[in-house]
Parts: sequence; structure tokens; C-alpha cells
Amino acid sequence: WAGWRLEMPGAWHPLKLSGTPRKGQVIVGDSDCAMFVVDWERPSRKAVPDGRRWVADRLRRLGTLPQENPPAAAHFTACGWARDVQTSEGKMTTTWFGYAARTPLLLAVRVNGVLPEEIRKTILKSVLPSLRATPADEATEWAMYDVGFRIPAGFELTQRHLFSGDVALEFARGRAETLLVRQVYPGDLALRRRKPEVWLERGPFKEHRRVRRRTLQVRPWRHATRTALSGIERHAWKRLPVPLGLCAPRRTHALAVHDAELNRLLVAEHMASARRPDVCCAAAIDGMNAGLRGGR
Repeated sequence: WAGWRLEMPGAWHPLKLSGTPRKGQVIVGDSDCAMFVVDWERPSRKAVPDGRRWVADRLRRLGTLPQENPPAAAHFTACGWARDVQTSEGKMTTTWFGYAARTPLLLAVRVNGVLPEEIRKTILKSVLPSLRATPADEATEWAMYDVGFRIPAGFELTQRHLFSGDVALEFARGRAETLLVRQVYPGDLALRRRKPEVWLERGPFKEHRRVRRRTLQVRPWRHATRTALSGIERHAWKRLPVPLGLCAPRRTHALAVHDAELNRLLVAEHMASARRPDVCCAAAIDGMNAGLRGGR
């Protein structure tokens, strides 16, 4: 998420997600309690920090010295941790800090100090070592609730719609190009509620542009190699209402696909100011839930 990733048990999930791709926080836990908190921040290219100094300063503020062998050290430019530090309340807290220069990204992970020993060991020995940062020039993974997306480099998250059974993210690259990705599940129930064409018409975010019907083309779509993926493909132009119809029109290419293997409705829509090769949506569909099929 937002240029970082980690692996954790399937029963754990985000309890709260706030902020933006530039700066934010996620609280992870299960149905019983919060387990750890991840804070992230992307410094501007003009204000790139000294990673080692930043880590040392954060540990100094905790009033403790860095300990040896911090997890995931091989995957970050600088990192450090304070493990099992007893607080005045009698808690045994662990805090990890890391800096990835290629992203650039600042990360802080705080582990709940009242967790059972078995859960704390899982976090320290499995979850923290799995931390990774995605370089800015590579595709990024956005995954939660067993729902995953792979987004091309250069796109930044602008809107999110996160509900169990309906997850949608919208990204922008520059001012005139957007990519919407969405998953609705179970897929068969979603398609009984609405036809694929209607799912494309009724997006999760407010939009001022509307499809110009005379340009609309809809045809069946099937994946070239994965027989479980089939649906419809839509081409059209979108324009603002009168009298602004001629201002900044957008060409839209969209797919609404049923994944019979995972029983999910997969939606991708790419909009740009000029005609582009129709590969972005197909790549977005290909990148959805790749980890759930046994490969990335």
C-alpha cells in the first residue's frame, strides 16, 4: 500500500486506514484487538532526508539505543528498531523505523505492547522481516482484504472506495489521464444485481463527464489465455455537460470481467485526452489478485 508491502496472517486486516499516498497510517489487527500501526511518509525530492540520521533521531526520541539486527535491513537504505522496550505502564513495545531511498519512503511500525507472546513473536519474526518498499519507477501493488491490484509506475492514488465486497481505487498520471480499478464480490451476485454495462456506467466516484452515446462501442471480451476471465469491453468518448462539452473531452476504454475462478467482478477503466493503445485495462485486469492464483 502506498509504496510499501508486508505479509501477515490471513485473519489479520486493516482496522483503520487514513491519510494519502504522501502521508498516512494504517492500523492492523483482527476481530479482538489492534496489533500494530504502520505510519508512512514520502518526502519530496527537494527535501530527501539523511536516512540514518532520521532513524537515529526517531530512536533517540523514544529514549532508547538502537538494537542489533533490525528486520528487513537488507531491503532498506537505513533502518533500526527498539525491541521489547518496557514502558511506564508495564507494556513491552517494539518500534521499527526504515528509510528507502529509491521510493523515497519513510516508515514507522509500532507493535501493541499488550499482545500475547505468540502473536508478538509472529510480528517480530515473520511480519516485520517481510517489509519491502517499491521503487518509484516500478509498478506498485495495492492489496487488502484478499483483494489485490497492480498499478503501472507513474500513477498516484487520488480516490478510494473500501468496503467489504466492493473495493475501488482511482489513480491519476498527470492532469489528463486516470485509471480506475475495482473488484466486486461475490461476482455472480454482483452480475445478478446489474449487467456488466451498468457496472461500467455507475462508477464508485462522482464524475462530471458522461459517455457520448454516438461514440459508444460495446463488444464481448475474453482473455487470450485465461478462460476463467470473460466479460465486455467498452470504447467511448466522455464529455462535460453543455455548454462545456467541447472542453477537455476524454477517451475511455473500459473492461467489466467476471473472474469465474475467484467469483469476482473485475472492472478497469482508463481515460486519457487522446487515443492510447488499449493495453492499460487488460494489464490492470491481469494484475488483479495475482498472488491469490499462486504467482505474481
